Amino acid sequence: MSIIFKDFIYDENKCPLAVETGKILCSVIDCDGEEKMKALDRKLLVESNILPNEKPELSEEQTEEKNSNEWSESMTRTVLDKYDEYIGDVGPMKKFRTKKRMWEFMAEELNNMFENNKTAQQVENRFKTVLKRKKNATVNNHQSGSKRTKIEFEEELNKIASKDDSIEPEILKDQNSTIQVHKDIIKAENKKSVSLTDVFNKAQEAKLKQRDQQHKEREDNKERRHQEKLQLLKDLFKNS
Repeated sequence: MSIIFKDFIYDENKCPLAVETGKILCSVIDCDGEEKMKALDRKLLVESNILPNEKPELSEEQTEEKNSNEWSESMTRTVLDKYDEYIGDVGPMKKFRTKKRMWEFMAEELNNMFENNKTAQQVENRFKTVLKRKKNATVNNHQSGSKRTKIEFEEELNKIASKDDSIEPEILKDQNSTIQVHKDIIKAENKKSVSLTDVFNKAQEAKLKQRDQQHKEREDNKERRHQEKLQLLKDLFKNS
């Protein structure tokens, strides 16, 4: 099947996203003119002069930064396990008042366990990278004619998704070949594939809607706590 390369899919460091050994996730145009994501062979991209063959020589500072940014499988798995353990402890009157404090605590634990020097931002970025790879791999695996991409840390991510509502569910495909995002966003009945652009647009709409709902809930909770404090003060004055 003939395809046309359009662009790379990039990670948070603006580097082409590697989804598996020797494979780079790319945006391509298929023979029907539809934009899709597909994992392409790195060697083929180099031979086609799309991906540079030679890596630029790094300075001493860049080398040190690169080494500090490297993540082993065990370190990444620890990040996911710690997130699963602590996500329920974030909020007022809990162990971590904010997610920022949770990331800082996780970085401290990770550095003690692996004798490393990760920052809270690096830990958070690693978590987001793993999530992004899972989403991209899921989209790729539900497109007709695409070679299946392995989803890294799938078991850990599914466990987290069952606890954390902020994690977007993956694209689902039911027995009627209905592809769905957030259960009822996209309904492509009896179709083998769905436009990548439509997937992203619909997912973005759902994300904005979810953020609006979360904001409303936070404001409602803030107002409720305010009213509770007022009532407490009234009761105190009444009994004094």
